Amino acid sequence: MLRKFSWLKKDGNKLIKLITTVALAAITITACSPQDTALSAPNTTATESVFKAYVPPVIERIEADKRSLAAKEAEKKAQKAKTEVIKKPVKKSSVEANLIKHMTSRGVPVSTAKTYASIIKSKADKYKVSPYTITAMIQVESNYKPNLVGTHNDTGLMQILPATQRYMKVSGSLFNPDTNIEVGAKYLAYCQKSFGEELGIVAYNQGEGNVKRGTYNTKYLTKVKSVLSTIKR
Repeated sequence: MLRKFSWLKKDGNKLIKLITTVALAAITITACSPQDTALSAPNTTATESVFKAYVPPVIERIEADKRSLAAKEAEKKAQKAKTEVIKKPVKKSSVEANLIKHMTSRGVPVSTAKTYASIIKSKADKYKVSPYTITAMIQVESNYKPNLVGTHNDTGLMQILPATQRYMKVSGSLFNPDTNIEVGAKYLAYCQKSFGEELGIVAYNQGEGNVKRGTYNTKYLTKVKSVLSTIKR
């Protein structure tokens, strides 16, 4: 369909000028040719009539065709852009890529690492905590084993106590990585808001009471920071 109008894109303006020139020449010839005795001077009304009758309709048709061509080309470009957006693969964020690379270096299967990285990034954004800290804590707590149960019934990737889950008011199985990391990220955010970034990590592991009383140690914090230093960003 576009071929029908393709000549307009290149030569439309030239054609308008040519038609106008020819029409004016014809009008000039008509106006300057010998007149009937009843008409002693060139008939300007007739000249104007000829011009109005032939030139504007042609120009209007050409302009309409050019507009039609432009509209079709715009529609074609829009469709092409839409197709390219659909086909364009969704890239992982640099954070997720870093987490995946770190976890796979620790022996976590690629597909599992991708799932964990996506959840970690999502929950970290939701509760405004560091995804790198969450990853380090998971490594220290469970070494990425979602079904691990500790001696105090602490469960899953972030070794969540059932009481902590109830406290955070998050439902679901703690063996489910999404639920487990949701509770862990929310509780970490709560602890860090209460005690600061580093003591918040300590409180996560040893409890708020120990931090308030000063009866805590920094062994857990040291382990988390050690893992953090190995995650490339």
